[in-house]
Amino acid sequence: MKNGNAVIALEGGAFAGFCYIEAWSHGKFVANSGLIVHPEYRNIGLAKQIKSKVFEHSRAKFPEAKIFSITTGLAVMKMNSELGYKPVTFSELTTDQTFWNGCQTCKNYDVLQRTEQKMCLCTGMLYDPNKIEKSKTHKHDYDKKVWSRLKNIKQSMFLKKEKK
Repeated sequence: MKNGNAVIALEGGAFAGFCYIEAWSHGKFVANSGLIVHPEYRNIGLAKQIKSKVFEHSRAKFPEAKIFSITTGLAVMKMNSELGYKPVTFSELTTDQTFWNGCQTCKNYDVLQRTEQKMCLCTGMLYDPNKIEKSKTHKHDYDKKVWSRLKNIKQSMFLKKEKK
């Protein structure tokens, strides 16, 4: 929190929710972790607001980093998907052992260990800004081609060209 790596939701002075970011592999990866919402503030969209805010903060603070999340929760998977994360194998996530050591408190840690950190019951999800930017560029190029084609059709069908 001292480094500005947390989003805390408050209503007045009351705690409503929390999520934090941690950088791994020398800032190449950022994890959004610890999403919690106080029971009194559940089912009103607060988790989604927190997740969106921590994602924006991650992108601003670490613009080149791949942002990842591992979860077994369907709601978190849905929020991640809406933000542009894609499901990936664990081999596409950080290799920083300190991150994986943090999984020791999970009841499924034995699965992660037995598979040499290749699989677990969690789903790994990754937002790769490089892939997103490339897909946006391709979409932009495609849109330009479509609009150019439509313009040509319009001109040939609806505009009379001068005859010489």
